[in-house]
Amino acid sequence: MALYLPQHHLAIDIIDDPCSAPVDHEAFPDVDVVRLTCADLNRPDIIAQIAPMRGRDGAGSLRRGRSAKA
Repeated sequence: MALYLPQHHLAIDIIDDPCSAPVDHEAFPDVDVVRLTCADLNRPDIIAQIAPMRGRDGAGSLRRGRSAKA
């Protein structure tokens, strides 16, 4: 399953978890999606990027549909 943080309009989509369902855009139409791997969740530098960059536009942002590794 995706991890939802609705108060922040954010969902974390764990793309390589076989038990993970995709983000439900019908239930959360205005959510920004950050796509991560299981290994990414163990990297403090990636996790630290999510909060301050959420909602920013421009290069390096973690806006809807982009991977944190991009």
